[in-house]
Amino acid sequence: MTEVKKRTLNDALPTAYIGGGIFSHFTAPIWKDDFNAADLDLLFMTRYGERLAAPLIEHFDTETGVSEDNITRISSMLYAVNRSSWEHLYKANTAEYNPIENTDAYETETTNNATTTNGTSEKTESGKNSTTDNLTRTFNETEAHELGETDTVTHNTTVKTDVSESGKVDSSGSNDSNSSGENSLFGFNSTSAVNADSNSATAKATQTANSTASTTTETTEATTGTETDAKTGTNTDKHTGTVTDGRTVESTDSATDSIKTTGSETGEITRELHRHGNIGVTTNFQMIQGEIDLWKWKFIETVMLDICKYIALSIY
Repeated sequence: MTEVKKRTLNDALPTAYIGGGIFSHFTAPIWKDDFNAADLDLLFMTRYGERLAAPLIEHFDTETGVSEDNITRISSMLYAVNRSSWEHLYKANTAEYNPIENTDAYETETTNNATTTNGTSEKTESGKNSTTDNLTRTFNETEAHELGETDTVTHNTTVKTDVSESGKVDSSGSNDSNSSGENSLFGFNSTSAVNADSNSATAKATQTANSTASTTTETTEATTGTETDAKTGTNTDKHTGTVTDGRTVESTDSATDSIKTTGSETGEITRELHRHGNIGVTTNFQMIQGEIDLWKWKFIETVMLDICKYIALSIY
């Protein structure tokens, strides 16, 4: 009868030493940020590799060892079975606390408030405003115009008058003849005429009856010269005085305000109470001793032991 040799974990999981073990096939374990999976495979195999394979491993084992797919399947089953305890142990291992306090409690209290507001307010305002404006204006104005105008008229006029009379007088009598004349001139840019010269002539003849008489009178008048009209000096207009304007404006203002307020307010108040410290049932020494004992325990060794219980026998 041939005895069948039992295979060890080293025989069934030959790739575990190079990163192909159970830890490397876990999908996002809770400790993934703290440990390297390949290093954990190496630690596990050096500690438990010589142990005989348990029935779970034997079920998937072949001459070349457990296949990659089956190792993934075994890892998935192991994590699902131990997930709850491993995650709680990990949180306890990484919790922050004061080692000499044995109470750390938080109490939260929530209060709801509702308020309704109704109110009416009235306000009446009245007033009288009076404004008086006085405006006084004093003026002292002087306007001066310089005069420098000269009008010049040159006269060179000759007036000649010829008077001839003849007749036959059958009776006695007399004949008087009078003549007169005036000449006017206009200056440059002037609309008014200026009397330049005047002349007059008188002739008297006496005839007797049965006689023939003739009379000839010639008058010549010549006017020459220059007439100059010059204006010089300053024409000044001066205005002085005081003008006062007075105005008073009165106004009356009144206003009435009526305000009605209606509203509601709902609020929530949350109060948190934190109690912590030593309540006295345990001495500080006992608490420190418990802290030392706790840190002698290693979380990852507990994980390895849990895995070993499923894939290896307790004998070598």
